[in-house]
Amino acid sequence: MSGVITTTRLRLRPVRQADAAMLPDLITPVISRWTANWRHPFTSAMAEERIAATLADNVAGLGFNRVLLDKGDDCLIGWFRVTLTSDNPRTGSLGYWLIDAVHGRGYLTEALPVFVQAAVVALKLERLEAGAQPGNAASIAALKRLGMQFTDERMHFVPAREREERTAFYALTVGSSAFSPSR
Repeated sequence: MSGVITTTRLRLRPVRQADAAMLPDLITPVISRWTANWRHPFTSAMAEERIAATLADNVAGLGFNRVLLDKGDDCLIGWFRVTLTSDNPRTGSLGYWLIDAVHGRGYLTEALPVFVQAAVVALKLERLEAGAQPGNAASIAALKRLGMQFTDERMHFVPAREREERTAFYALTVGSSAFSPSR
């Protein structure tokens, strides 16, 4: 499952170097507000660095990353990633964003479960973790739909804003009754 993932309306394909040219225009204050690692403004140099690091993680087997495209116009509308955490090689950290214009269309609900299933298989995960700002109701709802359970809320350093912020953390044991991808 290392290639393209498709749903009814969407396509998730591996990140490419050429994607760097689009990222500065896509990372708006709305996206940056809810993400820990995508600051605004997002420069071309930052985009090149992010893509290079993403591709290196993928090659090293440390990450599983996809960009989200609308099948209708093939435009890049989001970014999904799972990276292995340093404290446990079978635990992945989930992150994602969608461009402002597609919020509320159900794209996250459609794409996130199939992306997570592919990432779990590719990285041989036993556990998945994610953090969200307590006020990000849409993201928290998406994590709960995956079967993720609230673990705790704590202060967490957020590079996008270079400060500690209260973050709600969720986790999922792969193979649990709530989430059992085929292996």
